[in-house]
Amino acid sequence: MSLEQGSDRGGGPDVSIVIANWNAKSHLSKCLSSIEASDASVTTETIVVDNASADGSAAMVRERFPWVALLENTTNLGFARANNLGIARTTGRYLCLMNSDVVVDRRALGLLVRFMDARPRVGLVGPRVFYPDGTLQPTCRHFPAFVNLLARALALDNISPRLAWYDKVTLAASDRERSVDVLTGCLCMARQSALPAVGLLDERFFFYSEDVDWCRRFHAAGWDVCFYPEAEAVHAKSASSSAAPRRFAIEMQRSQTQYFRKHYSRPAVVYFMLVGIFHHIARLAVRSVQYVVQPSRRPILAARIGDHAACLRILLPRSQKAASWP
Repeated sequence: MSLEQGSDRGGGPDVSIVIANWNAKSHLSKCLSSIEASDASVTTETIVVDNASADGSAAMVRERFPWVALLENTTNLGFARANNLGIARTTGRYLCLMNSDVVVDRRALGLLVRFMDARPRVGLVGPRVFYPDGTLQPTCRHFPAFVNLLARALALDNISPRLAWYDKVTLAASDRERSVDVLTGCLCMARQSALPAVGLLDERFFFYSEDVDWCRRFHAAGWDVCFYPEAEAVHAKSASSSAAPRRFAIEMQRSQTQYFRKHYSRPAVVYFMLVGIFHHIARLAVRSVQYVVQPSRRPILAARIGDHAACLRILLPRSQKAASWP
């Protein structure tokens, strides 16, 4: 693929929307319906990249949304690679990466386009996002740092929302436009002309952390990353991961490890591994006690115990390749 194909003033549509999907048929249908109902003030093209779903997602797209360009992979290639395949087909001035379990407000795409048009130094922007029950979903984060990792391992983030500094930007700050370190990748709009300097998603991240890495590279290339709350969307979250929670827990741990190995020194990586080991051992101990004293919750707790044990095997030196994606 040539990254030179996109520009801010090309002859294609305003926005190219790329959606990577894996076994999220019902969510994907709602997502595409929301795009179809969007404000017609901006022109769009939509590309769905299906990662060998077994739930009829691809057939549903062909039958109900013939205006969508559908790419069907024969195996699950992962989030980053699937999106990159879709990006290779885009022709718009802006590129919108959207999770299959997102429903966009009808004005959102137009608002994001106009925001980008008015701010030529912004390379990446994200909207305000809500859970389906209407509560606000944190989508802005700080870059991972030593204090963040330790605070999470000690479960300080569960003590009080006031300790949200450990990782996420506080919800109180989500009512105004602001520059941020990281936007979560459920919905973001990128400037196509920034991609030659920034690059595509790093395919070494099968799932998770590719958004953190991408934001870091936007910053490194001199582009601003912004949060714009006038545009809004709803994100169901974990639509695909709920189908295989153990494998997604493993992949999250592997992606975080890959991120630290890519961007930090060897001592920092050792610190990350040690804190991660402590994190999972502590939670294994707590869950094991809960398993004994809370019989009614044993099925759920057994699953969580298995998740932590699997992630711990990822972090132990001789078990780096113990778990893999099918």
